[in-house]
Amino acid sequence: MKRWLMALTIPLFAACNNIVEIEGTIKVKGSMPHTYLVIEDSKTKKDIKIENPQDFKLYNKQNQIIKAKIELKKEKIGASFPAVGRIIEVK
Repeated sequence: MKRWLMALTIPLFAACNNIVEIEGTIKVKGSMPHTYLVIEDSKTKKDIKIENPQDFKLYNKQNQIIKAKIELKKEKIGASFPAVGRIIEVK
């Protein structure tokens, strides 16, 4: 019974640690009709695809530097599949 309970609690703790705070530039990547919005981290130069840009009207903030709190959903898979995140807060 203890092993079963431990197996359920470990993924819950792992999911809570995926919130990061990033300062970076908002950019549009991809080619038509498959474009998407990313935030490029100013320190590491890595891209994170934004899952919910319409919630914070980020299409109007292209090429501007913002500071955001992001919940990471997926890790980066190669060059053409960046990490995916959902913005929680924009400062």
